[in-house]
Amino acid sequence: MRGALTSAAKNSAIGGTQHKRAENRSAMNPNCPKEDRVQQMVVFLDKKREDGFLDKMKRKLCVQQRTHLSHLFDTYEKNDVEAVVG
Repeated sequence: MRGALTSAAKNSAIGGTQHKRAENRSAMNPNCPKEDRVQQMVVFLDKKREDGFLDKMKRKLCVQQRTHLSHLFDTYEKNDVEAVVG
């Protein structure tokens, strides 16, 4: 129970999970202007990179999956975010 209280307190301190969900949804909202969606996706991927997401995932994956994940991030680095967002 103590962990749940800590998690709830943490969520309220950073704006709650609803805010995060709404932020993630807006990046893929087709009614949102394309430039905004692209910018939101770039910010999201940059946050994942800063958090060490790629390194954490690489440790958990087999070689083939690791290569695929690296390719996805390389594609992102080549500014193909627009193609992903649509």
